[in-house]
Amino acid sequence: MNINREDVIVSALSSLLLENIVECEDFNNVEKFGVEKTSELLCRAFKCALEAMDEVIFQEKDLRFKSKGFEVRSVLTSAGLITYKRRRYKSESEAVYLLDEALGLPHHLKVSPQLSCLAATFALDASYQAAADALSYYIGTTLSRSSVKRLLKQNACLLEGGNTQESKVSSPSLNIEADGCYVYQQRTKAQKRADKLGGKKRSVFVNLEFPN
Repeated sequence: MNINREDVIVSALSSLLLENIVECEDFNNVEKFGVEKTSELLCRAFKCALEAMDEVIFQEKDLRFKSKGFEVRSVLTSAGLITYKRRRYKSESEAVYLLDEALGLPHHLKVSPQLSCLAATFALDASYQAAADALSYYIGTTLSRSSVKRLLKQNACLLEGGNTQESKVSSPSLNIEADGCYVYQQRTKAQKRADKLGGKKRSVFVNLEFPN
């Protein structure tokens, strides 16, 4: 009888979930456990797959590339942190990572393209901190608000609509129309700095008389 590998995985994971259900009998806890366990197993499987791919590349490499040992790399993904080792090669005067090149994953990146895009998408409709907190919960690794801001800027294609954090946190302009004339009522940046240094808060009070 042929056994589907996916069925084996599902069976093993369901056994883990059943144990947790029997132990706590709380759906929320079981759900949280299931997400965390699945992500943990995926990261472990990802590590094994990447290192196996590195071995395949080593066996089939161009003889002009000389292996100079292994280097460990960590990449934060939408499933969590993946840490694996891959070979470093010497080509003329520079170090080359054939696995990185095969994956299209530049060796300097610390966040996967998938998570980078996901973080940017979260940040479009929430504050940087809220986006960081939400992602940190799901990936099981702390992500800072500054990292989310950087990732949003890197995904410039998402900013075409103009819905950026900078536009959301900036003060909107208040213009009051009186008989066809517009009066600008917002403080300038210089005025805001002066008020802040002086410990003052300015409230806008407008008294306009409209013609009959």
